[in-house]
Amino acid sequence: MDYLPIYSLFALVLYIDSNNRMCISVRDYYCYKFQMWRGIFNPLLHGKRPFQQFAVDMYIKVESTRLHFIRRH
Repeated sequence: MDYLPIYSLFALVLYIDSNNRMCISVRDYYCYKFQMWRGIFNPLLHGKRPFQQFAVDMYIKVESTRLHFIRRH
């Protein structure tokens, strides 16, 4: 799981792990990173081909994590 500080978790699904830390799913983290905000430049979204490769890699990461969870539970 990816962990984010509380102040950057606007409108994200949080849960508490076994060590009493606030956690966020990998999917929610990347959805947050890919958002477009009015008036804020996001260099990640202007990367063209590298951004496309990054997006595909993160999609594979999210899906493999989801399938791993399904297999274990």
